[in-house]
This record gives sequence, structure tokens and C-alpha cells, in this order.
Amino acid sequence: MKTRIPGALSDRAEAEAYFDFVQGADERTRQILDLETAHVAGAAVLSARNDSSGFWSRAQGLGHDSPLTSERLDEVCGYFRGRGHDSALLYFDSDVLPDDWAALSARHGLSAGPKFAKLVADVDTVLTAAGQSKLDPSLRIAPATSDDAPTWGSVMCEIFGWSDVAGLPEMCAASVTRPEWAPFAVWAGERMVGTANSHRYAGTAHMFGGGTLPEFRNRGAQTALLLARAEAAAAAGCTWLVAEAYAPEDNSNPSLTNMLRLGFEEYQRRPLWRWSRTEEP
Repeated sequence: MKTRIPGALSDRAEAEAYFDFVQGADERTRQILDLETAHVAGAAVLSARNDSSGFWSRAQGLGHDSPLTSERLDEVCGYFRGRGHDSALLYFDSDVLPDDWAALSARHGLSAGPKFAKLVADVDTVLTAAGQSKLDPSLRIAPATSDDAPTWGSVMCEIFGWSDVAGLPEMCAASVTRPEWAPFAVWAGERMVGTANSHRYAGTAHMFGGGTLPEFRNRGAQTALLLARAEAAAAAGCTWLVAEAYAPEDNSNPSLTNMLRLGFEEYQRRPLWRWSRTEEP
């Protein structure tokens, strides 16, 4: 692999992006979602007890700075148990899993779900592919402003199927004005039809929240959004880009294909681990 980003940094950049994304939620939104954030055993942990999608209760960041042990898993799973969760998502890089992972994961009630490709790239590599952007002339890409924030949050939730979860549109909207974020929107005339953001951390930009409404897909918006965020990352002095994409066995995911075409490299393919409540260990 040509990209030289340390594995620990790519994992931490992703973990801290999610952590910071929810930090902008105001007190009312936090109460609606019953939202809490914490660093537990070295992991960045989010707990949103009233999020019916389950996406925003998650932990990431274990195993790079110190070994992934039963004791550390006890702390993380115990946190979710103490918050009253029946399940939560845990993200581990495959290269940090210990030799006894099969027994360890079973003991802690973890099961493997769909696989996702973790992608990395040098900023300059992606920028050299700028000529591949073929955005439909009926669409335009522009940075999202504070005035756009409420619509941006609503559109992002519509894209990802979260519109019915009270509090999530407001939480997503808050990221538009957070420091270290670079939000963009796709417009069809006066209508916002797509969103994307990226978070800067230690010279790394994590791609986040990119998507378009179904009727506006396959018109070059995703590629244009990736390039716009790469340009913003370069302007902010970032060296690396990090992203993630669902990776079915046949690789039939246009998002994954688009990123590979732009010079992203697959660092690893890892399953999504789900913790489910069991009796106290």
C-alpha cells in the first residue's frame, strides 16, 4: 500500500470525528436523544439511548495504543450496560484483534455483522484525479454555511434514513458550524439534494456524511464531494484522507468504486461488531 498513514492514526481520526460530530448538540437535543459521550478504556464512546436507528451508540479506538484485552472490553460493554442499552456497535481494526478473539468476543456478547472497507489516501494522490469529476451541469457543489445548517441536517437524515428519529436532524445540523469540519452541500437549483462533511484531526481528514437523495444519484455528485473535501483538507494542511464504505462480497457499492477510482486504497476490510446485552460476566 502506497499510503503511509499509521493504522493507529487512521482509526483515531475516525473515532474522534464521530465523537466531535455529536459534541455540537445543544442541551435540548441531548435530552431528546438521551445523548452522552465519554472516553472509556481508551475508546471514544457515544451513547444515544433514544436513537431508534442504533447507529449513534458506538465505541471505537481500542487496540492501537494498548492491547485489546478482556478488561478493556469489560469497561466498554459495562458502560453501555450501565446506560441501559440492549446493544451497541463496536469498531475494531482487524489487526488489533488478539489471537483468542473468537473466545473473547463470544464471552462479551459480540457478533460480527456486515463488512466495511476502511480506505486511506494521500491528499495529493486524490487531487491529481480531479479531472475525473463529471458533475451533472444541473447540480452544483458549495460549502454549507450556518444559514444552511438546518436544511443540511434534515437532508443528511433523509439520505441516511434517520428523519423519523427526533433530535438527529438538529444534531447533524450542529456539525456545520463546528471547528475542524468542512461541510459541503449539493444543490439542484435552490434545492439542497446532497451533503458531505469531513473532520480534521492530526493532519488527517475523515470523510463523513456524504450522500445524495435517491433521485439525484449517478450524476457525479459523490466524486465531486470527495474532491471538494480533499481540496479543503489540502488547504487546511492535511496529509491524509480516511473514509469507510460498505463492502459487499461482490464489491457492488458505487461509493466504494468511486473512492478506489480516485486513488483511495483499501487498508482493510473489517466486520461491524455488535454488542448485545448478556448477563454480567
